Amino acid sequence: MKKMKLLSNSLILILILLISGCFLNKKYYLAHSFYKKRNYPVAIENYDIFLKKSPQSALATKAEMERSDCYYKLGLKAFSKKYWLLAKKFFYLANSYQADESMDNCCFEMAKIAFENNDIDSTLITYDYIITHLQTSELIPEILYKRININYKLNNKNQIFTDYKLLWDNYPQNEFSIKSQSVIDNLMPEYINNSLTFKDSAKYEIAIDLLFGMIDYPTSFQDRINVEISEIYLLMANEAFEQKRFYETREYFQKTISYNPEKETFVQDQLINICDSFINTGNNLIKENKIDEAITFYEKAFIFIPEYPSANDAITNALDLKIKQQKSLELKDIALNYENEEDYKQALKYFKQSYSQYQIPEVKSKIFLMGNLIEAEKDPKAFAKSIILNYKNGIIPQKVNALTNDLILLFGDEVETSGWNAMYSVGKYKYEVRFDILTSKENYYFIWRVNLEDRSFVALNKISEELL
Repeated sequence: MKKMKLLSNSLILILILLISGCFLNKKYYLAHSFYKKRNYPVAIENYDIFLKKSPQSALATKAEMERSDCYYKLGLKAFSKKYWLLAKKFFYLANSYQADESMDNCCFEMAKIAFENNDIDSTLITYDYIITHLQTSELIPEILYKRININYKLNNKNQIFTDYKLLWDNYPQNEFSIKSQSVIDNLMPEYINNSLTFKDSAKYEIAIDLLFGMIDYPTSFQDRINVEISEIYLLMANEAFEQKRFYETREYFQKTISYNPEKETFVQDQLINICDSFINTGNNLIKENKIDEAITFYEKAFIFIPEYPSANDAITNALDLKIKQQKSLELKDIALNYENEEDYKQALKYFKQSYSQYQIPEVKSKIFLMGNLIEAEKDPKAFAKSIILNYKNGIIPQKVNALTNDLILLFGDEVETSGWNAMYSVGKYKYEVRFDILTSKENYYFIWRVNLEDRSFVALNKISEELL
């Protein structure tokens, strides 16, 4: 009994659903009948009821399409009567591709009326709606052209350039794209000059970006833009070079030529000057015996001119010098060992050989020292006297002889001289050289202390100092 009761309830539910479904389907067919009779407002009302109650019905898609067509047909009717605002509303509600194709014309007419009534704000709002929401409209090129002209009168330069780029990016060679160039040409001198103010303040990247913003779009100023870009890249190259960003320097020089081929000769001269500056720096380092550092500078020339002949030659010479320098250092070490053993003759021999290979200032000093030590070891007193007697081409004995002659004129045979004498002083290789003049009235004692190692000497009294 209980089972039969459950079965009865299920049948009742099925019957209810069938009756409900039939009722809803009836609503659709009622709407459809009004649609066929072109009674679009009533058809829309019934379609709405049906879709609200049964959005997942098998007939829902068909109902939506027919309702859309109702709005589209109402839009066409309003459009034919030039009820533009109403037509736009119906086309919007139709929400279909064909409705959009008609809506752009509707909006275009609305914009035309607004413009004739000098309502520029409404005109621009309507244009913006078409461009933003009806992007497949064939009217967009004309609308952009018209908006460019309106903004030209309003002095809205940024929007003008934006619309011009939109035209050429999306509608190249369209008649309205071509016609808009005359407006852009009127603005380009100011645009370029504004860009160059950033160049004048050394904000090169900003200036370049602004000029690049128009380089791909047709204007009568393409050549000037290229020239200005070239000049900025030249400035950037010089700045990069000063900051030792050499690879960037090379890149900027290449771009200088790329945007203005007439600069090629000038740039090549600049590159040669740069390469030669590296070579000059390297040559100065060679003089300081910094061969490896010199080669590093020679090689920098190749960044700018690959296989630069002068750099290749300089590197070859530097490598030869490096070999000679190494040989010179080996001979120097041999000489130093002999010096430590106080074999000054052998030390002098190898120091000379070392210096003949490569001119190291230290070795040159050693050659001088070894010669002095050899003389000092051979006859220190004679060597000490020769240092004094040969000083400045013999100026000391010349003045001593002159004084002696003057005293002889005064005192005759009473004048006596000691002659030049040398004697050991305190310290190794330290000697004193003396010369005495004696008279009946006064005596003159000249004396100098000599360092045989470096041939230096100092006067030990005032009269000796006055002779120097």
